[in-house]
Amino acid sequence: MLDGIFAEGRFLNEIIWKRTGAHSAAQRWGDVHDSILLFSKSSKYTWNKVYTDYDESYKARYKHVDESGRRWSDDNLTAPGVRNGDSGAAWRGFNPTDKGNHWKVSSSAVVELIGQEKAAKLSTTEKLEVLERHGQIHWPKSGGFPRFKRVLGKGMPLQDVITDIAPLNFQAQERIGYP
Repeated sequence: MLDGIFAEGRFLNEIIWKRTGAHSAAQRWGDVHDSILLFSKSSKYTWNKVYTDYDESYKARYKHVDESGRRWSDDNLTAPGVRNGDSGAAWRGFNPTDKGNHWKVSSSAVVELIGQEKAAKLSTTEKLEVLERHGQIHWPKSGGFPRFKRVLGKGMPLQDVITDIAPLNFQAQERIGYP
């Protein structure tokens, strides 16, 4: 029915709102959530990303602070297994195949820096150069392999299951009588 109203292909998301109040149903499981279907009137719409704060235990993993004041944690730039081609090539004097590995570059980090279209055209070592130019490579003082600076972001992007909205009070202004 909603495809008929909004046009086919305009469905964006199903959002589950889990109410914090419980229901006691004797013959079935308690219904404690609502399903909200998100549609767009056209193919052009504005999407504002919403973030929730990270857990303190998650933030604690980001122990370093760079010159810009960004909190970051170092992460491996290689993964097990020798690969032929650019992901197994030497970069800036470091050859991952010597350790039985290949370069593992965070594509999402590169996309965030230069965009999807440009990132798709780059080889692995070119992506490493992009990360280096943007200060996202950590060079250990001990001289070990370079590592990825995983920067603590704005927060966790809001997901499609919402569990932190307090139940509506029957006397609350929000109640408008809509079924």
